[in-house]
Amino acid sequence: MNNIIVIDFETYYDKQYGLKKYTTEEYIRDEQFEAIGVALKQNKEDTVWYSGTHEEIKQFLNRYDFANSFVVGHNMRFDGAILNWIFNINPRGLMDTMGMGQILHGLVESVSLKNLSILYNIGEKGTEVLDALGKHRTDFKPNELSKYGEYCINDVELTYHLFYAMINDFTATEIKLIDLTIRMFTEPKIELNKGILLKHLDKVKKFKEELLNQSGMSKEDLMSNPKFAGVLIKLGVEPPKKISLTTGKETYAFAKTDEGFKELTGHENPLVQVIAEARIGNKSTIEETRTENFIHIANRGRLPVPLKYAGATVTHRWSGVDGINLQNLPRTSELRRAMCPPKGFKLVVSDLSNIELRLAFWFAQAHHRLDDIRNGIDLYTQSASQIMNINYNEVNKDLRFIFKVVNLSGIYGVGANKMHAILKQGGVDRNINEVKNIVYAYRDSNPELLTSWADAGELLNAIRSEQSFTMGNGGVIQTVIDSKTGMHGMKKPNGMILHLPNLRQVKNEDGRDAWVYDKKLGRKIIPEYIHPAKVFQRCIQSLARDIIGDHLIAVSKRYQVVMTVHDELVMLCRNDEVKDCVSYVTECMTQAPVWCSDLPLDCEVGVGDNYMDAK
Repeated sequence: MNNIIVIDFETYYDKQYGLKKYTTEEYIRDEQFEAIGVALKQNKEDTVWYSGTHEEIKQFLNRYDFANSFVVGHNMRFDGAILNWIFNINPRGLMDTMGMGQILHGLVESVSLKNLSILYNIGEKGTEVLDALGKHRTDFKPNELSKYGEYCINDVELTYHLFYAMINDFTATEIKLIDLTIRMFTEPKIELNKGILLKHLDKVKKFKEELLNQSGMSKEDLMSNPKFAGVLIKLGVEPPKKISLTTGKETYAFAKTDEGFKELTGHENPLVQVIAEARIGNKSTIEETRTENFIHIANRGRLPVPLKYAGATVTHRWSGVDGINLQNLPRTSELRRAMCPPKGFKLVVSDLSNIELRLAFWFAQAHHRLDDIRNGIDLYTQSASQIMNINYNEVNKDLRFIFKVVNLSGIYGVGANKMHAILKQGGVDRNINEVKNIVYAYRDSNPELLTSWADAGELLNAIRSEQSFTMGNGGVIQTVIDSKTGMHGMKKPNGMILHLPNLRQVKNEDGRDAWVYDKKLGRKIIPEYIHPAKVFQRCIQSLARDIIGDHLIAVSKRYQVVMTVHDELVMLCRNDEVKDCVSYVTECMTQAPVWCSDLPLDCEVGVGDNYMDAK
């Protein structure tokens, strides 16, 4: 990064039009959008402020060599989108001090420019120019515009110093991941089929109406907890109750995830089932709202994929932002069919196969399980065969599903009660004692997991006592001790740290010793409980993220990656390059990093004219 440009735009906003009410995408693409001015600092040169029309600002920006520069901003998704969408400028690299702060301090600190500047003792953020509200550029008096410029210049200076205060904590890989994450938003390529979206929205609304008609109830009666409870009582059903975690008082268990409510959907009285399903259908607005949001985006252009780099601070995984969380888009959602490549291109989707399970067995050095994987043995079927003492070929679909759940949750120490609930949610209702026996048998058949959980306990003790300790295959996880900041944690092979700030032992509600660390919740710092199996889980999920990150970088050298979802990459390739693309992507995603070179990886690659068909 020989040439660094730090940038910050000031834009028009009013009481109804601003980032508090609009997403970044709809704010910048709105016809009201106006860049009032921009502050810019190139390397160590003085920061300059420029205000003018969009054409004049573009002429000013064109004085700088963005094509060969790394551009830094605080919330670069915003400033990067303005550069690309408004001024048609595409820098060589994009960096975001907000994202950098998130991975380094997000567990316990606000990552606002103001707070990070205080944390690093680099200066104070200026007071916001309050009289800018509702003012276009031409509404400012010269002295007001000058003050606005001073405010913006100060923000750029703080961002510049903040960047250099944090950059040494980042590897080249993580720097590239920040850049690629931002570009998924600032360089949108996914087109939305408005016809499919409108048809789907109509279908969703009609389905809700049908549920209402079948229930014979009004929407108000379904939505009101007391009225819904009254209907149940009239049907001879005792309304399920629970203790509120917020108030500590008894309340109705009417959330769709409440066990008591789930029982209503399978009640012996068909009418009870109908009204329960009607409540779920009309209470849940996510599919309707998301479809409407997609339609609005389609009216404005292509779909910018909003992702938060290291949004999940405990694992460094990406998370959704701006109210469009594509990370939880159901596999069966018709919205996937509406997500299409540009003309002349295909969408290529590659998903790592059982990455967490494979990585868990590698980490725990369960060599026999790794050998099974290399030999093409299905681990779910194998577990069912061994634990249920039946022939491998006699394992049916239902039994395989049970042991899929057992494997994917059992590696993280999930107990019998929770396992029973997960199975029940998946439509499998087994006796709790049977589930207990399966859980214990699974653990007995995988002693390496138990050893890893024990090692995780030793690691917690080592962090607390400020001792060096390693765990995992080849010692891939190391303790990190920082007494000055209290940011104790676990260092990964990529050099980044999974923080456990102020790790300590306390007495839980049962009077037993328990581990907690500090975690930010809103404006408060609260104790977050953690146990050895959870430490193991955090390590596995974070290392899996690092592997997919390596693959993202490798694939992006030849093909544009337009989205990442969990362990999946979505990319574009030309119609005449499909065969070569599939081959290259497969090669990239089956290549294990140096630190786990003997980890057997596999992937599934799909190609299609939309996201659904490419799966």
